[in-house]
Amino acid sequence: CGPLPAPVRSGAGLRALDDALLAAAEAFDRRAGQPLRTVRGRPDLVPLLRRAFGPAGREYGFRVALCCGISAAVALGLDHEHWYWMPATAVFLVKPDLGPLVSRVLSRVAGTVGGAAAFAGFFALVSGPLPAVAAVAVCGALIPVATRHFAAQTAVVTVLVLSLVVLAGEPQAAWGRVVESLSACAIVLLVGHLPLPGQRGHRVRDAVDTAVAAAHRYLRHVLAHPQDGAARGVLRRDAYRSLAAARAALDLSAAELPPVAG
Repeated sequence: CGPLPAPVRSGAGLRALDDALLAAAEAFDRRAGQPLRTVRGRPDLVPLLRRAFGPAGREYGFRVALCCGISAAVALGLDHEHWYWMPATAVFLVKPDLGPLVSRVLSRVAGTVGGAAAFAGFFALVSGPLPAVAAVAVCGALIPVATRHFAAQTAVVTVLVLSLVVLAGEPQAAWGRVVESLSACAIVLLVGHLPLPGQRGHRVRDAVDTAVAAAHRYLRHVLAHPQDGAARGVLRRDAYRSLAAARAALDLSAAELPPVAG
C-alpha cells in the first residue's frame, strides 16, 4: 500500500483507531520473511507467578480453600443429593472481580430465590420434558442479556440448571438449591470478613504499584528517547490501562464494608 501518513487526532479514542488501522495496513503490506511487529507482547511467566504467590494471591487462595472446605463439609453433613452445588457456589462467590463482597452475595441470593421461584411457578403449571427443553433454550438465549447484572445472570443460570436436572430424570430441586445457595452465601460472607494475619488490601497496593511502575517506564522513555513515537504510544497505553485498573481496585475497596475496606 506504500507509505501512509499518520493522521493528527485530538481524541485518545480516535488516535487508538488510527493506530489500529495503521497496524493492519502494515500487516497486510508485510513482505515474505519479514517479521510482524507486535504492539503488546505476552506477559512473562515470572510476574504471573510472583502475583499468584504474592500476598494477594496467598490471601485469595486461603479464602477459597476455607470456603470450599467449610461448604463441602456442611453439604455432606446435611446429606444433600447435589452436595457439590454448595462448594461450587462458595468458590465462585469468593472471586473479587464480581464486585464488592456484600453486593455480590446479596445479588446471588436475590437471583437464586427469583430463579427458583420462577422455575417452580412455571413447572407447577406445566410438566414434562418439552417445557424443560423450552426453558433451557430460553435461558440460553437470555444469558448474553443477563450478564449486565449479577443477580439477573444468577436467576437465568438457576432456571437453566434446574431445567437440566429435570431433563436428567431427577426430581425437582428448586428449594434445595435455594437452601444450599443461601448457606454458601452465609459461609462466604463470614469467611470474607475474617481477620487474617498481616495487612489487608494487597490487591489495591499491587494495582497502585503496577500503575506507578508503568508511569515511570513511560516517563523514562519519553526523556531518554523523545523521537521514538511507536514505543511511546505502547508505554502510554500500558500506563493508562494500569491506572484504570488501580482506580477500579480503589473503587471496589471503597464499596466494601469497613472490616474489608480498611
